[in-house]
Amino acid sequence: MLNYVNLVLKVMNPEKLRALNVELIQEFETRTKSYFYGNNAHLQIATIVEGGGRNQIKTYGDYLLRRKLKPIDTAILKKCRTILDIIPNNYKRTLDNHFHKNFGINLFLEKYKQHLTKRENEADNKGRFSNFLIDLGIKDEYDQKSTEDKNIIKAFVADLGNLEKTSISDDVQMIIRDILFHREGNLRPYILYNSDLAWEYQDLFPLDRFDINPFDLEIGMYEDGRIDFERLALRLSRMKRTFALFDDSANLWDRFCENLTIVINDPSNPSGFTDFNNEQFVNFLRFTSMTKITLFLDEAYNDSVPNLNKAEPKWRTISRYVFNNIDTFPNISIVSSISTTKNLSGTGNRLGAIVASPMRRDVTDFAKKGNTGEFANTNSVYFLANVLETAQVTKRFKDRLEEQLPQNSSIRNIKKIIEANI
Repeated sequence: MLNYVNLVLKVMNPEKLRALNVELIQEFETRTKSYFYGNNAHLQIATIVEGGGRNQIKTYGDYLLRRKLKPIDTAILKKCRTILDIIPNNYKRTLDNHFHKNFGINLFLEKYKQHLTKRENEADNKGRFSNFLIDLGIKDEYDQKSTEDKNIIKAFVADLGNLEKTSISDDVQMIIRDILFHREGNLRPYILYNSDLAWEYQDLFPLDRFDINPFDLEIGMYEDGRIDFERLALRLSRMKRTFALFDDSANLWDRFCENLTIVINDPSNPSGFTDFNNEQFVNFLRFTSMTKITLFLDEAYNDSVPNLNKAEPKWRTISRYVFNNIDTFPNISIVSSISTTKNLSGTGNRLGAIVASPMRRDVTDFAKKGNTGEFANTNSVYFLANVLETAQVTKRFKDRLEEQLPQNSSIRNIKKIIEANI
């Protein structure tokens, strides 16, 4: 590490200052990767040179607003429009006295269950399907459709009858309308967070540019403040099944997931850590790893909140857990925010980092473009890199001490080893 006197001499020269900042940031990232993640080769990292933890989150928000999503296939667009146009709207349902809490797709399902087709009798099939359309009040509209559109509607109704449960996700209809037919130039990013846990930075996702907790989605919590991952995974799984009714190619589902970020505050203060031995949590990670949903992990308190449960694994954050088990979650999309203010006691040194899984390398690439390091606070980067170096030396000494000491060693022996290593 460069000594401080040479540092002061270099910063007096603008050309040397820029090169020095780049060098220091590279060292900061290398040591951060080593200290927090054991030099995990799968981890992507980018330094955020100004603004502390909030700026990590703002940088990710800027990334979401600037990225481009691929267009939806026109065949899927036509199919969804045909299905959505035939579903009775609020006005029609009121005229037909359909006064119940379900609407849209569930209304179709309720009525279809009363007219289940007998596949062995084609005549009965036609009659039952016709009665179904009449009961919904859409028979005349259906008759005016083209043969292609009629086949789309028939296939949709048949798929409803194959569902295992009679209650399916109502909000998918609204999501599909938003994905396919939104009026703005770009689809607004969906941000899902718990407002109690994320109160510090709600202003970083302004409502005129982001859809916050859209379509009645929510992150529930237990009484102790820990996240109910099972409930969240169940809700998303139900939505996935409903998406398949509109598009069995999963193109729509992928678009929804690609546009969805779930913000997880863990460890949080004061509720503490997720229990990594909890099967519900692991199942949630498995589920998200098979989707394009991004988990944004606010792990600012990862070295500040004590973990008193000795039964939990030694890694104390979701990101460390994932990177240590990346073979189990090879396609997971995670972005994590590291705060030097809390983790390294760097109050006043407005510097942080974003780390990401391989599937979200585009986020760290975006962050690096806006954080080149040429205008970073040289003193802050130097200080924090030195703190990390000291922490690394301490950790190596601790590991060596634990390896060499026999069980139940005396304090005198520990003192001798300490003196020998000073």
